[in-house]
Amino acid sequence: MSAITLVMPLWNGAHHQDQVLPPILRARAQGEIAEVIVVDDGSTDVGAERAFREGFTVLRTQGRRGPAYARNLGVEAAKTPLVLFVDSDVVMHDGVPVLFATAMEHDAGLVAAFGSYDDRPPPLGLISVYRNLWHHWVHQTAPREATTFWAGLGVVRRSEFLAVHGFDAVRYPRPEIEDIELAGRLRARGGRMAIVKDVFGTHLKRWTFWSVLKTDIFQRALPWSRLILSGRGQNDALNLRWQERAKAGLSGVIALALLLTPFRFQFVLVALAALVIAAVANFPFYALVHRRSGALGCAVALLMHQLYYLYGAGVWVFCVLESKLRRPRASA
Repeated sequence: MSAITLVMPLWNGAHHQDQVLPPILRARAQGEIAEVIVVDDGSTDVGAERAFREGFTVLRTQGRRGPAYARNLGVEAAKTPLVLFVDSDVVMHDGVPVLFATAMEHDAGLVAAFGSYDDRPPPLGLISVYRNLWHHWVHQTAPREATTFWAGLGVVRRSEFLAVHGFDAVRYPRPEIEDIELAGRLRARGGRMAIVKDVFGTHLKRWTFWSVLKTDIFQRALPWSRLILSGRGQNDALNLRWQERAKAGLSGVIALALLLTPFRFQFVLVALAALVIAAVANFPFYALVHRRSGALGCAVALLMHQLYYLYGAGVWVFCVLESKLRRPRASA
């Protein structure tokens, strides 16, 4: 029997199950997974019932409590040393449990590990392709040794997870940065994390322009910036590496030059030059997007990416000012 339990938080995910469940069923049949625990977080569809029919253990949160709470419930019920988290809109590639188990077995110092989305996202629109490929690219080009964690497709040692009391479901009652915050507490205990570069999942989520902005600003950038400024988060993790900060500065030059163009037309040349430099700086990534979605997809990715850097930097500045205003003054 495998030493891994798969835990999946579920909220209205029945429409993805025809794609998500088959690789899980194969892994269970091959003995790669000891048990599958699906935690229904107040769904109104038939996803939990189908999971039960497939022979999975189904737990219920009795209302919308969020994925952090749901995962905690699943880990508490698990009986194996390792727990594999898979989101309900992620199609796990074959062999993932074995790859994770091998990585954890060969490095006793690892308390958690995670993979990435694959480089062949489903054709759900140009913005969706860009978004999923960027996630893939960030994880694949990052150092193996990680300072953060990703619960979309990740594994954790159950004992270490319980020792830090799991995800903070009170602070994060909706999907935000609960996995990143957890990583900080695991590292404070001396634990290490890694990216297993050959672990992949296919993301089935359809992104829109507005859902990208909402997620990036309110569910990622704002809480993550506040976590870093509180001293409990890493400021060099994944897309916060210094190279990415430099590219964010470049997007600021583009925006400023465009704002100044009505006053002096020559600034449009500055904006175009900065945009060319930005394209060159991320050329391998844009080349990947071009291979998957063509020239139009590449153009969308270039423009969305500059916006991504711009609002990310803007949120950081906002949070720095916010923290200074909130800081109590020293008494005279």
